[in-house]
Amino acid sequence: MHSEIHWGAVLIGTVAGVGGVAIPIGILLLLGVADTTTFGGQIVLILLGFVGQFLAGHVAARIALISRALHGGLAAIALYFVVAVISIAAGEEPGIVALAFGALVALVMGTAAGVLVEARYR
Repeated sequence: MHSEIHWGAVLIGTVAGVGGVAIPIGILLLLGVADTTTFGGQIVLILLGFVGQFLAGHVAARIALISRALHGGLAAIALYFVVAVISIAAGEEPGIVALAFGALVALVMGTAAGVLVEARYR
């Protein structure tokens, strides 16, 4: 089966994931609900990260006409890469295992979104 990667779909999915999560996170941080120093606040941020990865995968899969699961996974990985780079630049020091696990979770979330889109349009 021939599959071609449509990088435009991946890019748009990644941007949608960033935008779809940055705004709620900013609002929650301003309201003090998602305080990064508390366990509950960290859980809220992690769950919003999962939503962003799924959103990125969903948007990329909707735009791509072929290999929707592939495009969803790539968009979620790209989103995870952007967030990881920003976190490291901000002074966080995640271990290699945490980075690898996060990338795996992103891949699963994005691919799952792509599979759901594929099932919807069959």
